[in-house]
Amino acid sequence: MKVALLTTNDWGNWGYELSESLKSINIDATMYIKKVHPLGYPKHGVLVKDNISLNSMVKDADIIHFLHSRYIPEIDLRSKKVFVSHTGSNYRQDPEKLNKIFNPIVEACELPGSFLRLGAKNPYWIGGAVNLSNLTPKYDTNNKLVVGHFQSGEKGTSRIMSVTDKFKSRLDVRIPNEKLPWIENMDRVKDCDIYIEKLIGESNGTSALEAAALGDIVITKYIHKEQYEKHIGKLGIHIANSEKELENKLEWLLTLSKEEIIELKKESRKWIIDCHSYESVGKRYLNMYKGKR
Repeated sequence: MKVALLTTNDWGNWGYELSESLKSINIDATMYIKKVHPLGYPKHGVLVKDNISLNSMVKDADIIHFLHSRYIPEIDLRSKKVFVSHTGSNYRQDPEKLNKIFNPIVEACELPGSFLRLGAKNPYWIGGAVNLSNLTPKYDTNNKLVVGHFQSGEKGTSRIMSVTDKFKSRLDVRIPNEKLPWIENMDRVKDCDIYIEKLIGESNGTSALEAAALGDIVITKYIHKEQYEKHIGKLGIHIANSEKELENKLEWLLTLSKEEIIELKKESRKWIIDCHSYESVGKRYLNMYKGKR
């Protein structure tokens, strides 16, 4: 089986990590992109200059997998199995339009829980992968618990700050305006005990997975817990769907002992190993390619 993964801009390096997940279970997979992500990931997909060149590069693939809802009309799909991942704002803004493009040509669609009932053909929820070898956890806690929130887009930051401002005397709150390259950003995420991802949306993004892999206790907005656990496994983040819930979550964490905090940090890492490691994600994608549930 040979898989070609295609998009223009690979947001969150999501497609590259998918290609590595498939390689981890001995599938020949290559990620192709047209733009290098501005966060400067150390490794990324193969950069191609135009769609005509891309078509010639993927002619031997058995599977064409479009990512981030980006259709590339120059690709010859004859004799190919075709799949698509709908992962973000493109699909959220106009699912009907994208369903008309992709549903007639794909075997199945991969998407998060918030999109499962928007009309995509044969939907699967698989989830993103992270490279555990690049993300070594830190379990020891700081004398004063460090809470971080690092912006990479609209995350409800002002709402988060309205809560964390109340804790500045008891927590080391770090919410800088500066956006850093990926490697430097991971260093500051690793320094945290608690990582607040966002207070908008319906489920976690890549940054929550990375923070959990680094041993942070992750808090985010999440309204699809039951569906996640049906499709993927036990959810390993802490849910706060409002400012009040976030405040209550931080108050609760402040009641815990150092040993209890360390145990929660270890549970975060275990969640990623069990549900979002290369091998676990690769196996779920292989099931989709084979039409299995």
